[in-house]
Amino acid sequence: MPCTYDLEIAATTYFHALEEGDIPLVLLFSGTVFTGDGSGFTVHPVSWKAETPCAVPVVVWREMMDRFFPNCGWIRLHRDTLLALGAYKNARAIPTWEQAITDLLAGAVVRDPS
Repeated sequence: MPCTYDLEIAATTYFHALEEGDIPLVLLFSGTVFTGDGSGFTVHPVSWKAETPCAVPVVVWREMMDRFFPNCGWIRLHRDTLLALGAYKNARAIPTWEQAITDLLAGAVVRDPS
């Protein structure tokens, strides 16, 4: 499960859209498990076919996002867009990326979609 707030990742967009209930997941396992015994340890392979269904309550996902990304979201920008935004920010001595975007939005003309 992605622990990101990138709204361009399909799973995160889906999780963000849910208001309540559970997020259905299938956990896939593979690798090696090391267990200790009295004289050392034992190695057990985990089949790549090992899986289990589980459900994560939406409230748990939202609490995790609030803990690691408090009051935030994230968007991916094309490098050219990021460079242009950085030039705008630097030319005006704007201290933060958020303030640069807020300034741009304040000057934007909002068009009625109808």
